[in-house]
Amino acid sequence: KGWNGTERTAFTEQLITKAFSRHVMNSIGYVINLEELGNLWPSVRQYTKAFAYDIFLRLIMSELASEVPRLYGTGARITLIHERCAYDGILLSAFNRWLRQKPLKAGLFTSIAPMGWENCVPLQSADFVANESMKETHRTRPGQKQRGRRKSLSAYLNSGGGSKCFALTGQGISDLKKIVDDKTLEQMKAAADAVKKEVS
Repeated sequence: KGWNGTERTAFTEQLITKAFSRHVMNSIGYVINLEELGNLWPSVRQYTKAFAYDIFLRLIMSELASEVPRLYGTGARITLIHERCAYDGILLSAFNRWLRQKPLKAGLFTSIAPMGWENCVPLQSADFVANESMKETHRTRPGQKQRGRRKSLSAYLNSGGGSKCFALTGQGISDLKKIVDDKTLEQMKAAADAVKKEVS
């Protein structure tokens, strides 16, 4: 209270720099417009949110499987934690499907578990990075007025963190359609139907 914009910005930059400089943090994120997904891929229109949870987790796992051994050695192992939500079952199903489809890399991942941000500090950091990544992709979307990068994101990147964020629009969605076969699509729909029954 009583701080001006310059003071708040300076405080935020210092806080982020000190918090993230203690640990190396790398992020991988995907952003998609669900309405655009449904319009371009009618067969998933009823399942767009579940589809996004499913496919993006598996894409992130593929990125991790490529990057983590390179950065931390072949003995590294990954435990996945996500924020508890109505789509916990979708994420577990996607996790297990990826392991079945990539048996040579399956040993890299130990487990996946839902947790609440209140009791899981890494989730609080992940929420921050996810929000910043979303803002960054919106900043650079075609047809929008270009703005400068948020200072909070610049502070995070300057702290030594690495960040990849992919925004899937028309062509990206078309590419997804090429790599998702009918069997996988049916499995995803079945998992989404199970979630609907649990919620109702």
